[in-house]
Amino acid sequence: MVNTETDTAALAMCDRLLAAKPIVGAVEPGLTAAQLLPPRLSPARDVLEAFIEGLQLLPSSRGSAPTGAGSDELLLQLHAYFASELGAASKLADQGLDAQIIARSLPRWTSQTFDARFRGTDLRTPDGATIRAFAAPGPRDRTIVIASACGMLGQLTRPWLDEIGGEYQVLTWTSRGLFGTASPFDEAAARIEDQATDIVALLDHYDVPSAHIMGICGGTSMAVAAAAAAPGRVHSLSLWHGDYDLGDEAPRTEHQTNLIELLSIARRSRDSATQLLEMIRSTPLDSIDTALSPVLLYPYANAELLYRYAWLNGSIMSTDLRPTLARVRQRSLVVTSQDDHTAHPEGSRVAASKLADSTMHESGRGDHLSMFSAPPDRVALARSFLDSLTWP
Repeated sequence: MVNTETDTAALAMCDRLLAAKPIVGAVEPGLTAAQLLPPRLSPARDVLEAFIEGLQLLPSSRGSAPTGAGSDELLLQLHAYFASELGAASKLADQGLDAQIIARSLPRWTSQTFDARFRGTDLRTPDGATIRAFAAPGPRDRTIVIASACGMLGQLTRPWLDEIGGEYQVLTWTSRGLFGTASPFDEAAARIEDQATDIVALLDHYDVPSAHIMGICGGTSMAVAAAAAAPGRVHSLSLWHGDYDLGDEAPRTEHQTNLIELLSIARRSRDSATQLLEMIRSTPLDSIDTALSPVLLYPYANAELLYRYAWLNGSIMSTDLRPTLARVRQRSLVVTSQDDHTAHPEGSRVAASKLADSTMHESGRGDHLSMFSAPPDRVALARSFLDSLTWP
């Protein structure tokens, strides 16, 4: 009999492993656990492989010899990600879990995973794109839409859905064209304006007349574009650590400059994306946080994804937002920190100055990625602003 503590740990492992499913399915056909798991046989490895096989992340590799990840840096990152799960698997093995118990219990655990809990569903937008939507239940007349960074999995915003879901209905979605690459991709429908229409499609699906849009990173540009284009559907904004193109009025960090250059190369053609991807996968990726690597590296899993990402995120990063900001009349909170080295804080300062009704909050500390973990000070700031709003 599996106890509650074990159930909690097993569910957490399911969620972490399922977060890697999209990239595992996209990075290389025919991958097996033997390629991504440490070769040493142990109860912990057996438990981990039982989870991987039960969740259908990878085909069975029992009895096959490990091939290793070679010099492919993306595979090395995935190897490190799965290896990092061995500690948790060891504890589960010590608590008596084996392959039979895991197989019997997986349906119960997966019924509570991220996709199941937040009602993941595919939506078709009016222009024919497909997005995957997630919803944390709450009052429909107090709805928040999280516009996350382009190309990231919905799981990246889970801390926020956990934190404020219930108080509010919280909706989010994944970028058009990047999830389910068998669907057609229209470069002409990759503009910020096109991506912003996905917010309206999300509101239509959940029958929400008007909502607060919480933009994070590049999602801030989509939030602003939606507020300008559909003012009746967006009653307020909060813009967190925004990645904006503001022409010569705001500098950019080295990270922003390098990424824009990379995306401009990848969007030239699919051949350019293929060549660029070969270079990326041969370059050490030591700076990537292992715990987030399946999420952060997903747009680089294959050349087609990189090409599409270059169009989608390239449009966000290279469209001058100043005319759009000037059209936004909704009440807005703009947040950054002095030590954000990913998206330059000056971009947020300039954006706030161009909004008609904005409140600027700049902290001394708080790096870019930490925003996705819903740190207590940011949650308190969000709640304070949301509480001050007059909801329709």
